[in-house]
This record gives sequence, structure tokens and C-alpha cells, in this order.
Amino acid sequence: MTSHWTHNIGPAQIVPMPQSAADDFLVGQTAPMLRLKRLLAAVAPSDAPVLIMGPVGAGKDRVAQALHQMSQRKGAFVCVDCAALNEATLETDLFGHNTTAGLIETAMDGTLFLDNVTALSDAAQTRLARVLDTRSLRRTGSNLSITVNFRLVSATCADLASLGLRADFFHRIATFPLTVPALSARLQDLPALVADILAELGRSHPALDAPHFDASAIQALAAHSWTGNLRELHNIVLRAFLMFSGQTITARDLREALLMSAPAPLQTADDTAIAQAQHTCESLPEGGDMDLRCYLRDIEVGLIETALERSNGSVSKAADTLRLGRTTLIEKMRKYGIERDIPAAA
Repeated sequence: MTSHWTHNIGPAQIVPMPQSAADDFLVGQTAPMLRLKRLLAAVAPSDAPVLIMGPVGAGKDRVAQALHQMSQRKGAFVCVDCAALNEATLETDLFGHNTTAGLIETAMDGTLFLDNVTALSDAAQTRLARVLDTRSLRRTGSNLSITVNFRLVSATCADLASLGLRADFFHRIATFPLTVPALSARLQDLPALVADILAELGRSHPALDAPHFDASAIQALAAHSWTGNLRELHNIVLRAFLMFSGQTITARDLREALLMSAPAPLQTADDTAIAQAQHTCESLPEGGDMDLRCYLRDIEVGLIETALERSNGSVSKAADTLRLGRTTLIEKMRKYGIERDIPAAA
């Protein structure tokens, strides 16, 4: 990458941190977490842009906060959910307007965390890439160039193959990629995670006594599917804290009162498409043919329409469901003439 990221910090000033430094911020001693902590300790003292990847609810925001706390930056940690920004005012929110500072300037000398970074429009990606190159910006409607100094950390739940970002922008934000494991990949961390959440809830609910999860309860948690990852675990422990204050929680308590079944995933649509494809191939007469491109197009259109319907027309949510970048989904909708009966900013 360009030298703009490290010109204020010479090699002799970047002091590597021990892996244990991350223990103050992240819970877990399983192999995936130890690897994450090792990489976090290595990159934290530098100014290298970091891209955090991982499933929904896995704790990417917590990793970003840990990265900021472990860095040498004294400014603020500014978290921006790109999917929640109004598309019409997105660039003004980020880059400011005339006499009003934007979120980038708010993160001066600190860390700018762009969650759901794939929701950024092409125009915003191009403009931000220029800021990262020049370390300066011009507010919307202004010709004044403002020098900026911030560390960029981005996050996405999409995998690399389906990010849908501009190539020039991607290579600027992904200098150092980090992967946050799903909870299902670190089940041995469950006892420590539950204890950490209970301690946190105890500080915020001092009038209540923390419940105790017995061995059968921990086993029941380990057998759960965890589609919601740490966010789902936090919700379960919170319900337990409020419903069973000071009591011992068993596997039966979990099954009857605490564990909730996940909503039906979109995979049913995938399964339907596969079944339809198999049926089509089986019914194809010998010597007959089929336009595969048209057939695949129809399947893609059907999946996009289903995702939009299930997300009540939210393009951002539909894109997450389909593991596409928001911009990529919008381009496909335009290509296929798919419309939505909601305001354009949704």
C-alpha cells in the first residue's frame, strides 16, 4: 500500500504487542480466537487499514473496538453503519458539507469504523479511496482541502468472493484482513463467554443476582446451532439473567424458556431452485435442449425477489441475505428491471 498510512510512524516506533494484550478485550482461548488475537496484536500498533470479515453477530464491532484500544491513537472511535446511512445524504454524512464536519473529521487522530462497508455507493467508494490516497478531503460544496489523520477499519459479513466493492477501493481498505470466527467454530469458549456476559450484566443490573449455568445447560448451549452467533448468545444470557436471577439454570430451562428457534432461512428458496433444476433436467426430452443462461437468469431473479419480499423491500437486508454487496444487488435489480414499492433511501 501507499506510505501515507505509516509516514508518521517509523519502523522503530512500531512496537509489537504480545498476544496476551488482546485478552483484555476479546474472550476465548480456542485456536481460531488465539489466531485472531495474534494477528490483532501484530497489526494494532500500525496504521494499516484493516478489513474485518465474519458472519452476522460474530462480534466484528468488538474486534474493531479492541483494535482501536490497542492502537497508539488518542482520538475517538467513530462507528458508522453504512447500511443505515441515508443514500441521499451518505456523502455529506461522511465527508461533511461546507462549514460542517463529517464523520471522517470526527474520527481525527482516532479510528473510523465502517460497518457493512459493502453498502457504500460506488461514488462514496471512489471519493473515500481518494481520501485514503491523499490523506485530505474536500467537504461537499467546498473547495478547501482539509488534511485528515485517521485509521480506517472496515467490516463485512460477506465473503471475499461476493463483496461487490470496487477493486481500487477494496485494495485500499483490505491491507490487513482479519476473520472473526463463528460461534459454532469456538464452542469450547462458551463457559468463558457466558461468564463474561454475566459479569457485564451484573454491572448494569446491580440489583439482580447472576444465575448459574450448570453443566447440562452448557452442553445444551454447545448443541445449539448459533445462527445469530455472539449476539444470539448475549440475548439468551440476558433473558436468563432477568428470568432466573440467583437461580441455577439447567438444560431444561434453556429448552423451555430461553432457546428460541431461528427464523426460516432463505436456503429454502435455494432448495426449491435446485429441485426445479433437477426436475427440468429430468423432464428434458432425449435430444432436446435448454437455454441455460435464461434458466439461470430466472432463478437469480426469483431469489432476488424472494429476498426483497422477506426483507420488506430493504435492499441492504436483502443484499446481506444473498451475501451480495448492496451496490451489486442494485446493479442486478436494474439489469433485470426489478422494482421495490418502498422509498429509494430504504
